[in-house]
Amino acid sequence: LMAVFQGMDSVRPDMVAGGALSIGNFDGVHLGHQRIVATARELARPAVVMTFDPHPMAVLNPRQAPPAMTSPQERADLLIQAGADAVVIVATSRELLGMEAEAFVHEVIVARFAPRVVVEGPGFGFGRERRGDTDLLAEMGRRLGFDVRIADKVSVVLGSHRQLAPVSSTLVRRLLSAGSVEDASACLGRPYRLIGQVVGGHGRGRTLGYPTANLDTGAQLQPAEGVYAAIARCGSVRTAAAVSIGPSPTFDQQTVTVEAHLVDFQGPLPEARMELDLLRRLRGIERFASPEALAAQIARDVELTRSVAAQSKSLA
Repeated sequence: LMAVFQGMDSVRPDMVAGGALSIGNFDGVHLGHQRIVATARELARPAVVMTFDPHPMAVLNPRQAPPAMTSPQERADLLIQAGADAVVIVATSRELLGMEAEAFVHEVIVARFAPRVVVEGPGFGFGRERRGDTDLLAEMGRRLGFDVRIADKVSVVLGSHRQLAPVSSTLVRRLLSAGSVEDASACLGRPYRLIGQVVGGHGRGRTLGYPTANLDTGAQLQPAEGVYAAIARCGSVRTAAAVSIGPSPTFDQQTVTVEAHLVDFQGPLPEARMELDLLRRLRGIERFASPEALAAQIARDVELTRSVAAQSKSLA
């Protein structure tokens, strides 16, 4: 099957009946999400994932909605890489979120997907005000002819303190907001990827001897301000990149920008979309006494980026 569907109406029940179904937001597609998909795939095929866009909180309480780590398309790609046969991206609406839990099981799970098994994480909630839980789901499944399996939580060892932490999208967002991209990578099973369109900048990097590509990353969650070692992908180009996220205090510029200096790359970029896999935060954003002092620091950042990237598997 291996397909991405926009909306429930684009999937006929006979295409997916008797398979495994998992429903959730799946933002970031971290190791916990990947385990849910792998469990579903082991239990029945096709393994179908239903995900929502935007995050339900963006509809119910926009001011409290977390910024997304993955676009719907990237999320679908990652879910298929994790083993899903089909991903259904459903537009989040008040009507859908307002369905009573029992009605959701009858009208969405059974009528639309007719699964043999539903696989969720331990904290799964559904239906109006998330009143439905895994107990209700299992009880209805016994009457309606589907099994319910709860995938185990995944925990990873984080930080210099080597603490064991259960992986969640909330944890990954918190780590990124603190600039802990290496710990975020441990939770995701891969580096966090910033994706954006290359846009025009001030051209200051060029005058310093380190030209940069400025990225518009839209509404995607940006990690803490700082300078990062990354791998850049743009068209056929794959190279190490020193990435600055934040203002330019040396030039009294307050606006936050994402700028990538592509290490050892000369020439025009082949296309306007760039991906940055963030490997390590090198330092914070600082004000330097002069452009020359900044250029000297960038030279050190580039050297460190080169060595971090050389140790990374992401350049393959």
